[in-house]
Amino acid sequence: MDSNDELLFNAAETGIASGVEVALLAGANLDAADQLRGSALCVAASAGHLDVVTLLLDRGADPTIKDGADMGPLILAARDGQLDVVKLLLERAPPTERVLDEAIGVAQMSRGSNQTIVDALQGARLRSVAPKGDGLHAAAERGDLEAARAALDAGADVALRDDRGMEALSWAALRGHAELVALLLDRGAAIDGLNSTGWPPLGQASGQGHAVVVALLAQRGADVSLAFDGGRTALMCAAYQGHAAVIDALLAAGADSTPAHDGKTARDLAAMQGHDAIAAKL
Repeated sequence: MDSNDELLFNAAETGIASGVEVALLAGANLDAADQLRGSALCVAASAGHLDVVTLLLDRGADPTIKDGADMGPLILAARDGQLDVVKLLLERAPPTERVLDEAIGVAQMSRGSNQTIVDALQGARLRSVAPKGDGLHAAAERGDLEAARAALDAGADVALRDDRGMEALSWAALRGHAELVALLLDRGAAIDGLNSTGWPPLGQASGQGHAVVVALLAQRGADVSLAFDGGRTALMCAAYQGHAAVIDALLAAGADSTPAHDGKTARDLAAMQGHDAIAAKL
């Protein structure tokens, strides 16, 4: 990386749009990248410099370049709580479904998790692909009990994944539709089935704070200590987000609080996020 490229990186990191302009005019490579920081766009996105990110995108910067941890600009912005940058990248550089899934996971588990960022990413994920046409998945997602029952009665496959990698039960649990969860379980849905990103219904409901759904799934036989997505548990998801009612439901169902993911237990995650009352319970 030559001196002009370093000037570009320094300006992107400090948020000086005029410095970015000067570096580019001097011949800096817009998509220069190093093994640690990725590209200037990565650096600016992580730091939340919206004007610099806008300028780099205007000049044609490649939003697919990743840093040394295999994170691109969108994932870095999601990790570091940069909501405005996340929104801009979603609009200006629509990511693949896989990148969206990775960004959602990072945003959910990052220090200082921002639910608004998670919601923005999930909204983009929902818009990225329409569900298959049997109507069951769409009904499960929006909480339409009668439409879901009609789809099942008409022969819809309760085990089918839609084009977003979700079974109907996954949608119902994620959105907190307890009656739909019960219906789908009655019709044979796999209670611990994983979606395409490796999350079970219990983990999705726990991360979103749907205590009624969590209690129902536990009562119906869900594995409340199941490890998924590389070692996370439902208890960890709820502890990190501070969902006290979900914690109570999981503990009452016998969830094991001792497993660790990346060296951190559910108690560690709660304490890290300042959820002291939850940490005390764990």
